Amino acid sequence: MSASPVDLANLQDVGPKEFDYLRGLIRESTGIHLNDSKAGLVASRLARRVRELGFQDYASYCKLLASEGPAGNERQTFINCITTNKTSFFRENHHFQWMRETWLPTLQRAARAGGPTAFRIWSAGCSTGEEPWSIAMTLLESQAGQGLSFRILASDIDSDVLARASGGVYRSAEAIDLPDGSRKRWFTNTTLEGAPAIRVGDAPRALVNFQRVNLMEQQFKLGGRFDLIFCRNVMIYFERPTQNALLRRFADVLHPGGHMIIGHSESMQGLGEIFDSCGTTVFRRTDARVTLESVDPSRSQGTAPTVSRLQRAPRQSAIPATAAPRPPADPRSDGLVVEVKVPGETLRTVRIHAGGVHASRDPVEIRTLLGSCVAACIYDPSNGIGGMNHFLLPHTALHDIASTSYGAAAMEQVINQVLKLGADRRRLVAKVFGASHVVGGETMAEIPKLNASFVLEYLERERIPVKAQLLLGRFPLDIRFRPHTAQVFAREVPMTTFSKDAVEEAALARKAQRAVEKPNTSGITLFD
Repeated sequence: MSASPVDLANLQDVGPKEFDYLRGLIRESTGIHLNDSKAGLVASRLARRVRELGFQDYASYCKLLASEGPAGNERQTFINCITTNKTSFFRENHHFQWMRETWLPTLQRAARAGGPTAFRIWSAGCSTGEEPWSIAMTLLESQAGQGLSFRILASDIDSDVLARASGGVYRSAEAIDLPDGSRKRWFTNTTLEGAPAIRVGDAPRALVNFQRVNLMEQQFKLGGRFDLIFCRNVMIYFERPTQNALLRRFADVLHPGGHMIIGHSESMQGLGEIFDSCGTTVFRRTDARVTLESVDPSRSQGTAPTVSRLQRAPRQSAIPATAAPRPPADPRSDGLVVEVKVPGETLRTVRIHAGGVHASRDPVEIRTLLGSCVAACIYDPSNGIGGMNHFLLPHTALHDIASTSYGAAAMEQVINQVLKLGADRRRLVAKVFGASHVVGGETMAEIPKLNASFVLEYLERERIPVKAQLLLGRFPLDIRFRPHTAQVFAREVPMTTFSKDAVEEAALARKAQRAVEKPNTSGITLFD
């Protein structure tokens, strides 16, 4: 029976009392934190289920969940509705490159010297399965993996997506990021609901086992330790204490010397004694003893503040000096981040160049000059913590994967820096600039479009709202960012003024282009 207009109207919004109950339940069950802005998301994801049960409001659905308790069948259905499952084959490809070029050759050398030959890998939060199948294909295709044996555990809390993952059938449109060679070698053609699809073949299936696991369990009991754990873009939905407790539990089931891979917007803040960094979001488990921690799920949840509308500032605008002492800048020896003295300016000023990243929790103005490059200003508007990067191209070549001259590393670095200073991942917002058409030459003409597309897609994927943007213009931009007030001052610069910088930028861009792997509005103050 279809719902009446009155029924549908009742399900458009979830009341404050019901939302508090539902977000408390999802946090208790999964560790996922939902702030006040997520009430609409909860309503949209639950409306269909509530209608299926014949309820006319969310209060009735909350009563059902409460009456069944944690062991009720509806609790799992509720979790499946709320949790986010977004992934793709070979997502964040540099992790699979690291496996092929560093991890597997190291295992092979150790095995030839009498070391172990059997290894376990865990894909935690595997969603619909693209990650564990990508791991399996990497192992099967690598010459360095020959003669070694592997078992992959793929887990998720959502039973629906886990069933899809173990089925291993994907519509052709869902496999758009899958290399043609891998598709032909490891998949067979089929159909799914009448649409063209592909099915995972026998060789990858032989490596992967699927199991439902709730990462909020106080101690994992998964039949022994692992040599490599993938847990990417899962912890971004957790608060910092929950993240740290989870990472300690991961460390508890990692062999000393084993590796942990996390997402590019996540960090190991405060866990340096347990994990050593050995690559871009790749960490090695140390020999340190791990003390497991529990998390209090009753912590209060914050609300993101609003951001002001676009405004044009007077020709000269200054921020009064603060009485608090300012710590000295930390100039980089490579010259990418340099403190500069501006006559008559009372605010500490830091200039960044291509490849530079700088973040601060103190009053500061971060400046840069952009041509075809992009700068992303990332900040937490509630506490004045923010940072800015300046990158040349979206993605780097394999031998230079960690360089902040490229967007993939520069975005990760600026986000991690502001998080380490105390920003809240849930409140981060962005303003992005640059990608102007100022670099000549046919081969360089695509750089602005690549840079602009990359930064917007990256922020959308990481669910960081873009509050303002000035991209794909015809002139260079002078950008000044004050994270403590969330102000950005932007002005166009004549090409005659930018000519020297343009020559240097073009040279850098051409050098980077030779090594690049081409990827398969409020709050701006304009000044004159």
